[in-house]
Parts: sequence; C-alpha cells; structure tokens
Amino acid sequence: MFLAMLWMERWLKFLSDASAQYAPPQLTYTAAGKTPEASQAAEAEEARLLQDALDERDQAVAGLLLARGELLSQLARVSGEAAAARKEAERVQAAADGAVMAERQTWAGENDRLKAEQRRAYRELALERAAARAERDAALLAERHAWAGENDRLKAAQRHAYRQLALERAAARAERDAWAGEDERLKQAQRQLRVAFAVERADALAAQASEQAAAQADADAAAKATLAQLRSALNDRDVAIAGKEAALAEAKRTLATTKDDLAEARAEILRLRSEAERARTNEREAQLTAQLDAARSAGSPAPATAQPATAHPPRPDPSGATAIADTPAPKTRAKPRTPKARAGAQASAPERVAPAPVEARRPEPARETPRKARRDIAPGAKAGDLVVRFRKPADWAETPFVYFWDTDPVTDKPAWPGKPMQAEADGWFVHRFQGIRAAHLIFTDDAGHQTPNLHRDESGWLDANGDWRTDDDPEPAT
Repeated sequence: MFLAMLWMERWLKFLSDASAQYAPPQLTYTAAGKTPEASQAAEAEEARLLQDALDERDQAVAGLLLARGELLSQLARVSGEAAAARKEAERVQAAADGAVMAERQTWAGENDRLKAEQRRAYRELALERAAARAERDAALLAERHAWAGENDRLKAAQRHAYRQLALERAAARAERDAWAGEDERLKQAQRQLRVAFAVERADALAAQASEQAAAQADADAAAKATLAQLRSALNDRDVAIAGKEAALAEAKRTLATTKDDLAEARAEILRLRSEAERARTNEREAQLTAQLDAARSAGSPAPATAQPATAHPPRPDPSGATAIADTPAPKTRAKPRTPKARAGAQASAPERVAPAPVEARRPEPARETPRKARRDIAPGAKAGDLVVRFRKPADWAETPFVYFWDTDPVTDKPAWPGKPMQAEADGWFVHRFQGIRAAHLIFTDDAGHQTPNLHRDESGWLDANGDWRTDDDPEPAT
C-alpha cells in the first residue's frame, strides 16, 4: 500500500511537470495598420506553431498514458502482493490464535485437575484435624479429672497448714507478751545508764577543755618563738643568697672572660698548626727535590714520592685563612685560671679587638677525639646526614636555636635566629641536617647568648663548656 501511494504521488508530479512544459504557446494578433499579406503570413506562422504545439502535446499525452499504464500495472502488482501478505498474516494470526486457544484449554484442564486435588487434600486435612481435636479433648478431660483430685488433696493440706499456723501464732503471741515485759525492764536500765554516762562525759569534756586551753597557750608561745627564729633564718638566707648571686655574677663574668681567652687560644693554635703544617710540607718537598736531584745526578731511578703527613687536605676558611685538616688529636681540657693568673694574662696580653659580626667571625676549630667504631648517634637519620647535639649553659633561655650557612651541599640559610632544636634526655638538644654533610653553624638562644662561629663535617656533641665530642656517651654536665 505504501509503495502504491508512493507511485501515485510520483505520477501526479510527473503530470503537473508535463502540463507546465507542454503548455500551448501564446497566440499573437495582428496589429492594426499591417498589410493583409503580412497578416496572413503571421497567421500561417501562428497556425504552424500551434500545430507543432498540439503535436508535442499529443506526444506528451501518449507518454503520460504509457506512464499511467505502467503505474497502474505496478499498482496492481503491489496491491496483489499486499493482499497476499495480508492473507499470510491472517493465516499466521489464525494459527497463533488456535495455538493460544489450545494452550488455554490445556491449562484449563490442568487447573481443574489441580483444584480437584486441592479439594481432596482439604477434605483429608479436615478429617485429620477432627481426629486430632478429638484426641486432644480426651487428653484434656483426663488431665482435668487428675487436676481435680490433686486440687482436693492440696485443699486438705492447706486447711491442715492453716491450723498449724494458727497454733504457732498463738504461741508466738504469748512469747511476745513475755518479751515485752522484759524489754520494758531493759529500757528502764538503759535510760539510767545513759544519764550516768552523760554526767561522766560532761565532767570529762570540762577537764579536756581546760587541758586544751593550757596546751593552746603553750603552742601559741612556741609558735611565736619558732616564727621569730624562722624570720631570722630567712633574713640570713636572703643575705647568703645575695652573696651567692654576686659570686655567681662574678663567676659568669669570669667564665665569659675564660671563653674569650679560650677562643683566642684556639685561633692561635689553629694558626700555629697551619704554619707548622706548611713548614713540614715545604721541608718534605725540599728533601724530595734534593733526593730527586741526587738520583738524577747519580743516574739511579728516582725514589717513590711519599704521601704528605696530613690525613685530609686543608679546608678553606671563609675569612681568608687556611685551616688545617681535621687530624686526630687527644682531647684535653684547659684548666681554669685563677683570678690572679687571669689578671696577669690580661695585663701582659695586647688589647683585645672587638669581635666581628656573626657572619664574619672566624670558625672555631673543632676538637676531635680519636674516631672509633660506634653505633648510629641519630636514630631516624639517614646515613651521611649531619647530626649535632648541644647542651646549653644554665643561664641560657629555655629553647636554643641553630643558625647555619655555607652547607655542603648548598642549601638556603634560615632566618635569624635559625631552626629551634629538639629537646632530648639529660639536658641535650638535637638538630638533624637532612642530606647535608658539612655546615658552618652558631648556637644561640635569641636572648643575647650565642657561641662563636663553628664548622662541622661530621656528627658530634657540644657540651656547655664548648667541648666537642664524637663518642656515643658524652660526659654528663657538672
């Protein structure tokens, strides 16, 4: 049907296009004033053109009739196919309806059979329930008879128990009356005892109050005497504390002077060691040169070059001087000088120059101890990390800081006063330089106290006296 409608639509469009294409030409009429010959020629021309147009239109009509016949034949063929398809669909639908009807009839018979079985099962269940109900009623009746006899027996026992209870209550009532008279006698005796006890207690309280008043007077006198003694002892202690504070201030000034002297002595030792090292190196080079010249002059092979005496190459100093390498040296502790010796040293020593700013101070040489096998001194730090520990003096602030620069490898300098150190046991503070092998550093409390410029290329411990240690168990502070 759809194809027939499509062909009909195309055929109508074709007719409309053909009618527009083969429309008859417009006839022209002879205007007034022309000659009859010209008018006849024009009419003949128009008649010829009209005849040609009619011939072309007849041809178009014949083509349209042919096309219409083809369309009608195709429409008839399509209509036949549609009718055949409709008949096939009706046949298939009828077959489906028959199958559904047969299936419905089958299910209806099955449903009737199931309903009959269900009714039979219901009847059997009703019979079973009736039999069970009859058995249960019989059992209940027998149990009721048994309980009726047991109830009579219990009632007789209960009446006997009631009689026994009445006899016992009468005996208890008589005994209670006897105990009531005894109780009244005991209450009278108790009241007499309470009166006697109240009199004795009043006498004892009066005596105790007089004794307490006398003891309180003695205690007040003793307390006043003790308070006077304590006030006198407190005044003596204040005087002693003031003297100790003055002595402590003097000791702090002496300690500061001693630290300055020690720093100058260390700088002088560093310079002398550097000069001695250069001298030994120059002397060794001169000896090797002389041996080489003697060997060359004698024609013998040159001796092997000996290694220099230093264990490590010299480390450059930021201030311009050359410091010796970290060679193992025995650890010594400088003895504190007496005030007279310090006064003599100050008188004989030249005038001390004011210390340079923090960044320009000369690094203090680290006092090394002989290296030995030891366990890791920094739990949690990676191998190769620099770990420094510091025990602050007693007059420093609560938390020390570490300020560092010129690290290896190079890192950014922190803002002053540096990084706060973490507290550990026994008064030690620790800072771990992650991934850093060496650094210049200063310990400070950001309250006016700080160490000189220091340099470390291995982990160590710096105590309150300014001594470095590299062993695992540093000496406790005194």
